[in-house]
Amino acid sequence: MLGNAQASLMPVGSNYLDDEERDITWTANGNIILVMPGNSQASLIPVGSEYLYDEERDITWIANGNLANTLGQLPTGQTSWEGAVDWVSQLDYGNLDDWRLPTFHDSEEYCTRYLTTSRDACALSEMGYLYHNFLIPSFSNMGNTNEYWYGNTDANGEGGYTFQFWNGLQHQESTSVSNLKFMLIVRDGDIRKVPEPATGILLALGFLGIAVSRKRKLA
Repeated sequence: MLGNAQASLMPVGSNYLDDEERDITWTANGNIILVMPGNSQASLIPVGSEYLYDEERDITWIANGNLANTLGQLPTGQTSWEGAVDWVSQLDYGNLDDWRLPTFHDSEEYCTRYLTTSRDACALSEMGYLYHNFLIPSFSNMGNTNEYWYGNTDANGEGGYTFQFWNGLQHQESTSVSNLKFMLIVRDGDIRKVPEPATGILLALGFLGIAVSRKRKLA
């Protein structure tokens, strides 16, 4: 080689290589050659083995990319859009019942970046953000050819939008919302700040004891 070999690729986890000299990020998988501008410092923080916390967006993902199948409630984990919305509305997982499907940004009803250097397309939407910052995120039971439902609707009240992690395509399911797709599950906030059930009960009893004590003193 001409010149010196001071430039280096810095590993970022096991999925990326940051080139500080050129300010670009490569995937470490030689079978998928992608490069993105900037670095890959955005991170999903593992919370045990069950959750991934996105500090940038302050949301918590269930790390199991096919939870409905794992729980034995859907044979393949796939369902229609209406079935997905209904299923997650009834989900009680980790003693929490405020789980939901991901949401897309209303300016990104259709967008795609297939093997591209751009971080912009779809990145305002929750699954688009995952794709552009982590490519195939470290969820368990998540195939890179799977297609996933968004839960919200567009300005016309229509749902059935999906995201494909193999090419970054985000669009409304054009054939039918009854087609079967997978679900990623998310909730707002940091799950690490949610008290354990026993802790919550103890805190409630403690406050109750303080209130009773105050009433006795006043009497």
